[in-house]
Amino acid sequence: MKAVASSGAVRWLRFAGLLLTLLLVHIASAQDVSAPRHKQSQWQAYSGDYQVSGRWGIHFDGGWREMTASGWQQWLVRPGVNLALAPRTRLQVTYSHFKAHPAGIKWDTKSLPEHRLHQQISYYSPLGRLRLEHRFRAEQRFFGPEFERKGLDSGWMQHRLRYLAGLRVPLQRPNQTCASCYARLYNEVMVRLRNAGVSRFEQNRVFAGLGFRPASHWGIESGVFYQRFVPQLGADREHNLVLYTTVSTQLDLRAMFRR
Repeated sequence: MKAVASSGAVRWLRFAGLLLTLLLVHIASAQDVSAPRHKQSQWQAYSGDYQVSGRWGIHFDGGWREMTASGWQQWLVRPGVNLALAPRTRLQVTYSHFKAHPAGIKWDTKSLPEHRLHQQISYYSPLGRLRLEHRFRAEQRFFGPEFERKGLDSGWMQHRLRYLAGLRVPLQRPNQTCASCYARLYNEVMVRLRNAGVSRFEQNRVFAGLGFRPASHWGIESGVFYQRFVPQLGADREHNLVLYTTVSTQLDLRAMFRR
């Protein structure tokens, strides 16, 4: 009975992912935005997941974003909680503090604070030697009074939906001892649910990179993603190339917490 229920949940997730992808693509294609701008940047990030008790764990990630074609930089911190719903399915709830630049590359003043809550379900499944990845995320973005003074006429909170579909490809043969290298591809689409005259489509990221896991508890991944982006203040559309590097750790701390 449990196997049947699990199989049904997997089929539902795949079907929901297909419907959401079609919806987001339709919304993105319907937007009328201004002429594009371009920039290059590099993002460095850390992501850690720590199992503390049974199916529960804690999460922390943070990042630094260097905008090479602009006079400002970005950083964020994001703590949260994980809950394993099944061996390949995880629920995550986090809070993040973010230094925002609502007009994108044209934002030439100091950054403005933004607070975010997000809830996400991530799921992966094997496909032969490959691994399929899905991530559904809902975000609530809380803006301070500084945003209204700068002309962000969307109230004090904005909702955003994100969907990521990815593929991980091992780069070694099954009989080789090195099982730590892989290639990763993904496509992520983000849309605003409350746009107040701004494009509902916000962003699309298409990533290609390489990963290396010398041990089961840590790894590094680096690559480039193409970013199509419409800033919150309705500024010019941006088409950017981002060099993205992430160091990740996964540790079991249940002995420390005696669970």
